[in-house]
Parts: sequence; C-alpha cells; structure tokens
Amino acid sequence: MKVSIVIASAPDRDAEVLNSLKNVDYDKKDYEAIVVRGLNPSENRNNGIKKAKGKIIGFIDDDALLDKNILKNAERFFENNRDIDIIGGPQLTPKTDGWFARVSGYALESYFGTSKMSKRYKVGKLDLNADENSLTSANCFARRSVFKKIDGFNVKLYPGEDPEFFARAKKNGFRIAYVPNVVIYHRRRATLPKFMEQFFKYVLFYTWC
Repeated sequence: MKVSIVIASAPDRDAEVLNSLKNVDYDKKDYEAIVVRGLNPSENRNNGIKKAKGKIIGFIDDDALLDKNILKNAERFFENNRDIDIIGGPQLTPKTDGWFARVSGYALESYFGTSKMSKRYKVGKLDLNADENSLTSANCFARRSVFKKIDGFNVKLYPGEDPEFFARAKKNGFRIAYVPNVVIYHRRRATLPKFMEQFFKYVLFYTWC
C-alpha cells in the first residue's frame, strides 16, 4: 500500500470526498481511504493513523473536492525529495461556488484577509521550508516515519490542532514543504454568519501563536 488517506468526520456527516476520490488518476490498489467518525477531529485522525497501512499517510477534509492528480503529485514529490517529511498544498475555491462563497474565497486568498495564512488558499510557489502558516490538515501528507517519532494530533486542541502539529514536527527535525500542485477544492462559507465564524477561529489561532 502506497498511500493511506485518513478522513476525519463528524458522526452525522457524509464523507463527500469519497465520491471525488473515485475520479482521482491513481491505481485503486495503491491507496486506501479510512473514514473515522467522532466528535474530536484530532482523535479521529489519530485513530486513522493507527489503522493506516500506507507508506504515506494523507489527511483530507470530508467535504473536499480533489484534483485528479493529487495522489500522483504527492507520491512523485516524496520520491524526488527524500529529505522532506510532510507536504501540503492549496485548498482552492470551486468555480461552482455561489457569489458570496466566491467573495469569501477572495478574502481568504488575500494577505489583508488572512495574513501569512493566505498561501493556504491560492496556488503559490514551491516552498521547501514551509510551516504551519502554509499548511492545514484539510490537505496534507506525511511519511509514516513521522508518526513513529512524534505523537499525532493534540486531542485537547480545537481549533489550532493542525498548526500545533506542524510546529511540533518542525521542532523535532522534520522538514515541511508547500507543494502547489497538490490541490484540493474546498467550498467556502456561503453566508456572512458562517464566514464570521471562520474568521473567529483565525483569531483563536493567532492567540495560540
């Protein structure tokens, strides 16, 4: 098994990403999808890691739409960059999103809207020394060896569990890269209240930092 994809989901949610996964250009025998449901996202991911058989373990949000080359591009990057341990790429706004959702997407892409984290939401340049500002657990992949040295995600944190994980990985000597062709599409908040809720979470993130 080359790639294990861990999908953390709430008990009452459908893992829509599974439909998108069917269209990915990658041999079906070389990857597995592990859906773990529960109320704690970190605990879900950690339980998925325990079940994973792949040399590469990926984390993708349950409502993501996948670029058809995402697994191929992730595998190729790891093969060509043996010194990189964790990678992630952008989560772009789907072209099918409604007008307010697209406005939300523009805000996320702008430095004014999300500061250093804006790179998460648009196609940027390859960065072989990335950090928690560039990556999220909505779209990231790690070598299995990472989880042999450090624990997974902090079950006591939400939100902020993924930046804490990336920061802890770097402190333990693992290298992180932002890879622009490892792409998912993520539907944006379609209403103002939902959009404001998301920005409140960013405030919590900066407080954690």
